[in-house]
Amino acid sequence: MKNTLRTPYPTYKRQQGFTLLELLVVVSVLASLAGIAAVAMDGYEQDAQEQLVHVEMKRIANAIYRFKEDTGYFPKEGMFTADNLFGASDSSTTKSKYEHQNNLGWLLSAPELYDTNGDNDTDSSDGDPRNRLPWNHSTGRGWNGPYLTIESKQLLSTQDCDLSVTGSNNSFDAIADPFERKKTYSGSDSCFLVLDEGNWVSREFAGMPYRYDTNYKDSNVSECTSSCIALISAGKNSEFNEATATDDDIVIVLRSDG
Repeated sequence: MKNTLRTPYPTYKRQQGFTLLELLVVVSVLASLAGIAAVAMDGYEQDAQEQLVHVEMKRIANAIYRFKEDTGYFPKEGMFTADNLFGASDSSTTKSKYEHQNNLGWLLSAPELYDTNGDNDTDSSDGDPRNRLPWNHSTGRGWNGPYLTIESKQLLSTQDCDLSVTGSNNSFDAIADPFERKKTYSGSDSCFLVLDEGNWVSREFAGMPYRYDTNYKDSNVSECTSSCIALISAGKNSEFNEATATDDDIVIVLRSDG
């Protein structure tokens, strides 16, 4: 006998929709899951920023140590202080820019000689730190930068930022930390300019610039209770607030007290 497979007639079950209460429960659960996911992603982003800031700061610190190894001094110390380079009575914008704590341009500079005072020669009288101790191949000592390179050169427009500026209305090279946020400044809504195809373009979102301080004091940092040399990030809140209850600054101590 031939076997024949028969497809049974389908049976249909009456479908029932969700009640309003069930829909509300489902919507509430989905909303909760979405909130948990958003918090998790925000936490992940903050962790990534914190890891990145430590990597960047170690890179900058390494550049500073190489500067000291070549010259025998930490930047802006010894023969590289602003007073030694420009004179104690000098009140020029050039001196103000050089001594600004957010100015890291000296790490990005090549070992060239500059005629900054217009006397048609390049010597220590020009007030440029690269002229004070130029690289000597025989002794292996002197300014042998650049000590740091960055893929995207950034220009800090000091006149547009709520930063402590000592008489400087011109821009200088600085490096922003990864904690980017949109801020409103007293001068404008931009702080950093980025070089894009030969043009300086404002950044709507930017981190605060790293700070290099040769006289850093912070009771929350054991090595810096009286004075130390340090590299500082303003942290997540984008505010430098050392020795306060809201202090979230990230500090690398380059030379401790004493």
